[in-house]
This record gives sequence, C-alpha cells and structure tokens, in this order.
Amino acid sequence: QMVPWSAVTIAGKPVLELIAEKPEKYGKLDLDAVAADGRAGGWRVLAGKGSTEFGIGTAAAEVIRAILCDEKRVLPVSTLLDGEYGQKDVYASVPAVLGRGGVEGILELHLTEPEQRRFSHSCDVMRKNYRTALSL
Repeated sequence: QMVPWSAVTIAGKPVLELIAEKPEKYGKLDLDAVAADGRAGGWRVLAGKGSTEFGIGTAAAEVIRAILCDEKRVLPVSTLLDGEYGQKDVYASVPAVLGRGGVEGILELHLTEPEQRRFSHSCDVMRKNYRTALSL
C-alpha cells in the first residue's frame, strides 16, 4: 500500500505545498505515520467492535449507486490495469469513473518517481500473492 502524497490536497491545495509554505503549522505532520494510521484503521475498528460491516457497507453502497444511477462518479476502486500506471494484468485500487458500464475510465494521477516505484512494488506484491493463492 502506498499514498501518492503529491496528489493529496487539503481545501484544494497540495498538502506538500502546505507543509513547505507553513512549516510552523504543518511541518510536524508525519506523513509516514498518517499513512500507517490509515492502513491500521480498519484493524483498530475490528479490534474495538468486532466488525467493520458499516464502513464496508457504506463503500459498497456508494459504488452500487454510482453504477445504477450512471453517476460518472470518480471513486477509488480496485480494477484491472491494462497499461495504466505502467501496470498490466493486476487489480489495483486507483481513481476510476463509475457509471452504468461499471469502470468506464481510469484516472491516472501524476506520480513522482518514488511514488511510482512504491506503486509498482505494491502491484508486484499483489501479483505474487495472487500466484500463491492459486497454488493452494
């Protein structure tokens, strides 16, 4: 898992710019800790209440509504990549346009070189895990 910090905004302003422009206010923001907290969030909810069905149900409802109502809405969904982000034959969570046809388009964020390397590594891990699952 990785966070493309170069594409993250707060009130429309890139978070990396905010940190650079106002280090006294945002300079102590530990982006690695924020990303780790995001990855661990679901596990904390699970440990605290024993399930995560409401979060999963809400996300599923958003996806279903976008498809059934042909909303052409951009949501992060796992979809098969076919050259996007330099990846093929792997399902990865990326911003996609959802409408009546399901995933109707994939939006490619401009990733920095380190972000692209981390994304490629994540895709390699998913491919490896998929192959392992098939061999069971």
